[in-house]
Amino acid sequence: MTVALRARDGWLAEELALRATDHGLIGFVLWRAEDGVRCGFAASGPGTHGPWFASGRTLRGDAFGGEDGFLVACALPGATRSTCHLLDALASSARASELWDENAVRSHRQTWTREGLAIMQADFDALALAGRTLLVPQDEEARVLDPGVDPLQTF
Repeated sequence: MTVALRARDGWLAEELALRATDHGLIGFVLWRAEDGVRCGFAASGPGTHGPWFASGRTLRGDAFGGEDGFLVACALPGATRSTCHLLDALASSARASELWDENAVRSHRQTWTREGLAIMQADFDALALAGRTLLVPQDEEARVLDPGVDPLQTF
């Protein structure tokens, strides 16, 4: 489990839930942004034929002690290795606004690969700001990256 406090635009971390599932884990992200005006979650887990994904809004509140940020938690699935019952529970809770079963995740990923992602200007600006904040200076790349690694291909 990892918590990032005072992080802006925590909703950008939702993809981490799906990435955790690519490694056979159940992934969960809880985020708070814009001084608590926007709060949400993302969850993903391995299904029988691939990962599922769910995301939605949570109630406004004092998550993270009143600070913006995000929390990422991962867990190993049970012996069945399928966690579709968690997707069913999220669907019945009426909290999730996005519910993708295994086929929908596969379809979305194929579309993203072919067509890219549509992103709003405000979201693009937030990504650009995060990139500038996290950018490793070129003269430091050899120290922090494995030889031959292209960071644009691994994220």
